[in-house]
Amino acid sequence: MRFHLKSVALSLLCTFAHHAGANAEPLVLRMDKTFMAMAGTTQETPTFVEADRLTGKKGGQFEATGNAVLRKRGQSIQADRLLYFQDTQWLDAQGSVVLRQRGDTMSGPHLKLNLDTNIGTMEQPVFFLAENGGRGAADMLHIRDRQHYSLDNATYTTCPADNEDWLLKMKGLEIDRDRQVGVAQHVRVEFLGLPILYSPWMDFPLSDQRKSGFLAPLFGGTTKGGSELTLPYYWNIAPNRDA
Repeated sequence: MRFHLKSVALSLLCTFAHHAGANAEPLVLRMDKTFMAMAGTTQETPTFVEADRLTGKKGGQFEATGNAVLRKRGQSIQADRLLYFQDTQWLDAQGSVVLRQRGDTMSGPHLKLNLDTNIGTMEQPVFFLAENGGRGAADMLHIRDRQHYSLDNATYTTCPADNEDWLLKMKGLEIDRDRQVGVAQHVRVEFLGLPILYSPWMDFPLSDQRKSGFLAPLFGGTTKGGSELTLPYYWNIAPNRDA
């Protein structure tokens, strides 16, 4: 079952076409530019919901269960059960929740999100960032808006799923998509499962922009020196110079 506005517009068009065929005089159509005006980023946009079962409740509430999906401009939420409070715009999603917005994906067992302010929380999230393929997990995800997230007791890496050489483990992680920067607090760097570095604070880019900082560690060895671990540092001196 699906609620949307397209069926209303289609019914109106069919009604106009019926009357046009019944009258002898030709129907003159005039262009209305209001249909061409798309909602801006600050304007309210419609919400579409579809599920196996939709149930209305008192106080402007409705419940969607079974393959429930809610869509809004640049955002979709999928869950086993969605409870939507129309008056306050709060959404409570439970069971196999998947939140997608602007290419990022967050999945977890429980999500609370305000569709008006885009403020909410997700328990035990597993996340993927579209800008650089970064991924990880955390105990709790705090959504401040569509561009800013924070995570508690998080892990983070850009390695492929089948080749996870290095990993960041941190007490807190801030994701700022406006500045394309991630900021970690009390972070431990692990390489092949072994901790090699601790820092009370660390930041890293979320895109391919140049930024000074440590690179992925290198592990090797020689016959004379034995095993060696190298932690290279990249220095972004200027747009046309680096070291």
